[in-house]
Amino acid sequence: MKRLAALGALLFVSGCASLEYYAQAVGGHLEVMRLAVPIEERLREADTPEPLRAKLARVLVIREFASRELALPDNGSYRRYADIGRPFVVAASLRFRITAAIAVTPTSDGPSWSGTCLPRPNSP
Repeated sequence: MKRLAALGALLFVSGCASLEYYAQAVGGHLEVMRLAVPIEERLREADTPEPLRAKLARVLVIREFASRELALPDNGSYRRYADIGRPFVVAASLRFRITAAIAVTPTSDGPSWSGTCLPRPNSP
């Protein structure tokens, strides 16, 4: 019985750390969702810097190519942009998968890294 209580206490304590992790992850995700705007809208804004404008326009071209030529789903993926005002981007990919998930910015100037913080390119 004591072993069962100790195991329960251990699971409870480790669960608290998990709750903090998930709360931070959910909060960060909601912040990115709040800041995200359609790429087309960002392209129409006069204050969008030219280097960012060029990258976002290219994202739309690549996205259209993926749907048209590769028969990937034509859904909302890579159609919104969120500038979270931080000097880095986070890139993540699933091990041994062809596709990669890029958080924060829809483009990357370097290779895909698994769970690594990358310096943000010298453009907005």
